[in-house]
Amino acid sequence: MAFLRCPVAVRNKRVSARVFVASLFVFKLGLILGFVERSDAQDIPIPQRLHAAINAVQRNARVVTRNDVDWKSCAPPEQDQIIKADLNGDGRLDYAALLLVRKKPIAKGERDGTAGAVWLVAFLGRPDGSYKPVVLDRHGDTESTGLLDIAITLRAPGVVKEVRSGRQITLTLPAIERVWCERSSTVFFWNRKAARFESVWTGD
Repeated sequence: MAFLRCPVAVRNKRVSARVFVASLFVFKLGLILGFVERSDAQDIPIPQRLHAAINAVQRNARVVTRNDVDWKSCAPPEQDQIIKADLNGDGRLDYAALLLVRKKPIAKGERDGTAGAVWLVAFLGRPDGSYKPVVLDRHGDTESTGLLDIAITLRAPGVVKEVRSGRQITLTLPAIERVWCERSSTVFFWNRKAARFESVWTGD
């Protein structure tokens, strides 16, 4: 009886396909078990001149970290609350961050929670490498010492719809989406014509 033999190239392709499927399975298993870190969950380094700009907003301000946020109510990825993109279309890298501004010192034994105000601030890159801070929103939280239920994420260009009016806005640049976890969301975007940030309420 004659046996049909698969050409070497065909056999190699079959082996390669099996190896690829096996590798994909291992990668996904690693994501599930936490062995492999998701790229979108990695924190963004803060340049020295951005640190200076943050300090110029408020002397005691700092970026809200992943440990400040209540991830039981806020959607992952769990990361520090800072994003980067060219937000105003001038070809320079910009940043946006939630800043925690302390209103009172942390008492001994008190949990390091909010105990202050949370500001949403955009930092526009200048030609000399410095950053111009633009305060977009302020949230007073002087009594709470728990975790924050607020987060930001980068919103890609595209169409957004305002909740109340139903009007649609086409974003031509990356924007900042501020989310009150399990409650509402607002998108802050750069209006090229007006040369300023504007906002639209996109979730309820």
